[in-house]
Amino acid sequence: MAAVLVVFEIGSVMFGSGYVLLAFLRTEFVERLHWLTEKQLIDAVAVGQFTPGPLSATATFIGYVVAGWRGAIVATVGIFLPGFVLVALSGPFLRACEGRQPWRRRWMAWSRDRSR
Repeated sequence: MAAVLVVFEIGSVMFGSGYVLLAFLRTEFVERLHWLTEKQLIDAVAVGQFTPGPLSATATFIGYVVAGWRGAIVATVGIFLPGFVLVALSGPFLRACEGRQPWRRRWMAWSRDRSR
């Protein structure tokens, strides 16, 4: 259960590039929890470099090292779930922000076009 919470916490602040969270991974998994050695974390990051979404693959690898296949599955779900929840919850908020004012609709359309 602790692994789920740690990975979920990492996933909740990882929006965009996950590389800024490498220090967080080291602090949590190597220094605080002692689940990984420094070498294992470096190996996890190296394995992640071979795949799309390197930090997500790193989380999967860490889950596997810590708890086998079940840990890999839990870590993968835990790293992706916060982003999915954030996007799902922000949809109605963004539609409400659009409002009835023409300038807001234009701004939202402009920002959507730039994010593609």
